[in-house]
Amino acid sequence: MEDPREFDNIFKRYYGKLYAYAGQFVFDDDVCADIVSETFEELWKNFERIRPEALQSYLFKNIRSKSIDYIRHQNVKKRYVDLYLLLTDATFTQEEMDAQTEREKQMEDILAKLNERTREIFLACYADGKKYKEVAEETGLSVASVQKYMVKALNIIRKEKTKPR
Repeated sequence: MEDPREFDNIFKRYYGKLYAYAGQFVFDDDVCADIVSETFEELWKNFERIRPEALQSYLFKNIRSKSIDYIRHQNVKKRYVDLYLLLTDATFTQEEMDAQTEREKQMEDILAKLNERTREIFLACYADGKKYKEVAEETGLSVASVQKYMVKALNIIRKEKTKPR
C-alpha cells in the first residue's frame, strides 16, 4: 500500500471490528483499546510493506497475538504472586493485605540479587511454569545444569528471606 491517506480509511473501516475482536479475548475496555492502538501503530510503521490483500489477515492476527500476549502476562503475574506465597508460606488475611506491597518489593529485591542467568532460569521454571527439560532445550543447557541453577536460586532466596530486615 502506497498512499498514506488510505491509512485513515483503513482505520475507520477496521477499528470497531478489531476492538470487538480483542474483546473476545480480553474483557477490559482500556486494554482492548490499547491493543488496537498498538496494532495500528505497527501497521503505520509497516504500511508500505503490507500487501492490500493481506491487510485484514495482518490486522486480525496481530490483535489475536497481542491479546494472547496480554493474557499470558496476566497469568505470569498471577503465578508470581502464587510463587511468593509458596516461598513465604504466607496466606493473606485482612491484616496482611496492607503488607502485600512490601512483600512483593522484598521478593523483587531478592530476585534482583540473582545473576541474570539464574534469575532467567528460576523465573522460567516458577513464574512461567516450565519444566526443567523445556528450559534446558530453550537455553541450550543440560537438565542437570538447569537443576543446579534452580538449587542455587532457591538457596539464595531462602538465605535472603531469613535475613533480619
